[in-house]
Amino acid sequence: RSLGPKGEGKAAEQGQKGAKSYHFGSIFDALRGGKCIWSDKDCRARVKAKTTSQRARLRRMTTQAPISLNGGQKDDLRIQFAALCWRRKRGKLQILLITSRGSKRWIIPKGWPMDGKTPAASALVEAWEEGGVVGQVRGQCLGVYSYAKTGGDGAVPCLAMLYPVKVKTLAKQFPEKGQRKRLWCSRRKAARLVDAPDLARLIRDFDPRSGGLAG
Repeated sequence: RSLGPKGEGKAAEQGQKGAKSYHFGSIFDALRGGKCIWSDKDCRARVKAKTTSQRARLRRMTTQAPISLNGGQKDDLRIQFAALCWRRKRGKLQILLITSRGSKRWIIPKGWPMDGKTPAASALVEAWEEGGVVGQVRGQCLGVYSYAKTGGDGAVPCLAMLYPVKVKTLAKQFPEKGQRKRLWCSRRKAARLVDAPDLARLIRDFDPRSGGLAG
């Protein structure tokens, strides 16, 4: 496969082949119970929020929405890392969507764990390879969303950890150019276009002014 701007390629091909298997029974149970998944530092930001709107945004993001195994078992659950790529244009927040290679649905960049890389760094590599994004991760994990990944062995339940990526520019040449389309749109439109309800909620609540907690 082609390499990113720093010589970083994907650890595995898209799909189930080569993906690492992780057991997330305890994590899944905690998330399904709606517990706070943020660090103490992030949760303390709620206390410092001075306005009603700030408190409302942080409250939405510190309570994880229930997730679905999409008919699978806990031991079947796989983890992926996803990038919520954003920019401001003429003062308005925009979200980057890309199409999937098979069905051409509107999605966001995501992929399997990479050996030796943090979750945030893996998400950034996916953003480059799938969308030509040049930027940096700004903030902590925004939350997780569940979906079923289809492949040769049927549907595999996946849980994607979402990281905010501030986009500096979009490259004209990137590894998966010609396989995907790109679209800049508002949060509301992006939430409407994606299939996963959990992801749509995270996009709607996204607000980089809150330091990444509400997007």
